[in-house]
This record gives sequence, structure tokens and C-alpha cells, in this order.
Amino acid sequence: MRAWTRAALQDMARPRRAPRVEYDCDRSLLAPELQARFVQLDQDDGAKAFLATCRACSVFTVAAFNVLRHFWSITDTNAWLGGGQMHVISQAQAATLLDLRAPAIDPPRSPQQPRRRLLDVGAGDGNVTRHLAPLFDEVVATEVSPGMVKRLQARGYTAVQTGDVTAEGKCRSVECRSIVSRQ
Repeated sequence: MRAWTRAALQDMARPRRAPRVEYDCDRSLLAPELQARFVQLDQDDGAKAFLATCRACSVFTVAAFNVLRHFWSITDTNAWLGGGQMHVISQAQAATLLDLRAPAIDPPRSPQQPRRRLLDVGAGDGNVTRHLAPLFDEVVATEVSPGMVKRLQARGYTAVQTGDVTAEGKCRSVECRSIVSRQ
């Protein structure tokens, strides 16, 4: 057991290489109507900042994850262990794709113009929500995991524990990712 513990501690202390990130799309594989609308994004400062915060998990965290996932969902396990952060898109990239600027920067809108609302379906811990929120007047996050809902609320978001994405009113944007794989 001592040899295993010593080896695990040495492995944790070993420097890690940054992950290789590629942004590429073979546009010829896209349907013609998508080719015309496709916007190529590259690794920007937001993605680099996220990658800089990624850390290797300890052997103990991996062991706890592998045990707990048999009793809880992967999302609940990540909520309890403080993991599961994602980076999908930076605020600058979202603004480019959605043709939006932060409400504080936009010219004043008339009272007749609708508020910009974001519905974040399967928001997880809110890391992606944090990047998108400044572009909207209102953000509502949904999550099925009670632990993740608590993390979202701790970040100051209106968070609803539900798998039902029916919402009153209209939303300017709906953001959802990885909700099919969460079980």
C-alpha cells in the first residue's frame, strides 16, 4: 500500500502538458446552406483562460468519482466533488455568433423592445452561463441535479431544478449542451 501511495503522489506531482486544442471544420462536409452561414471560431483568450484553470484530478478524487457514480448521476457526482466545469464558447465568441453586445454597451432600447432573455438548459455549475450572462438582460438556468442547482444559486442565477424546459414568455437565446449524455 505504501508503494502505491508513493507512486500516486509522485504521479500527482509530475508536471502535465497543456491539452492540444484544434479548431477546424471541413466545410465541404456541410450542406450548402450551412456552408454559407458557417462562422469559424478560433481559440481565443477566453478558451486559453479556461484551459489554464484546468487541473489534473488527484487519485483520491478519481477513486471517489468512480465509486459515487454507481450511486448518483455523473452530474450529481461532479456537483459533490466540485468538478464538471465546461467551456463551450467565450463571451466574445457568443457575441459574434448572436450579433449581441452587453446590455450596458448597447444603445438604449425603447420600452417596446423585448428584454433579451437566456434560458440555459442543463446549466451544470454555471461556468458557461457566466460567460453568456452579460449579453442578456435576464438569465434563467435549469438543471436536474440538486447539487448543481445549489451551485448555480450560489453564483446568483435564477435556477430551477427541472427537466421540463417549458418557459413563460419568449427567450432571445436558448443554450443547451451535453444534456443528452447526462444520466
